[in-house]
Amino acid sequence: MLLTTTEISVARAIEEFLIDRRLRSLSPESIAWYRKCLRRGLSGFSERKLSEVTLLEVREVIAALLDRGLCGSTINATLQCLKALLNWAIDEDIVVGAEPRRLKSLKQVRMMPQLLTDEQIVALIAAPGIRTFPGRRDRMIMLTFLDTGRRVS
Repeated sequence: MLLTTTEISVARAIEEFLIDRRLRSLSPESIAWYRKCLRRGLSGFSERKLSEVTLLEVREVIAALLDRGLCGSTINATLQCLKALLNWAIDEDIVVGAEPRRLKSLKQVRMMPQLLTDEQIVALIAAPGIRTFPGRRDRMIMLTFLDTGRRVS
């Protein structure tokens, strides 16, 4: 059996990869997420062949994203998409220049959420007027969030 390999541009690889994701029944939101992350990670490489994009260049892009102040989770999402694209290309016998297993995720610092002080809680609860329905409703919503530890987001 003769194995053939193919060389395609980065832009074509991204489009074929996204078609593959659609055929795997990924949601439109997931496909849009892949597209956004891949554009962020491979901008400037679209006309080049995927085989010409080196590991060093990908690492330089990641460093540039760090320099732009993007958070670790955003950069790791970009790395995850790049790895998925490169692994897909390898499975499809498309020549890649950067070995996906050599791309490592960033170590992320876990931050504790900022807690409200007792004074802030009292001021928050007192803010809506309780003489109107919207005020009572808003106060109940805030109390529910405070009691359950939920966040608005």
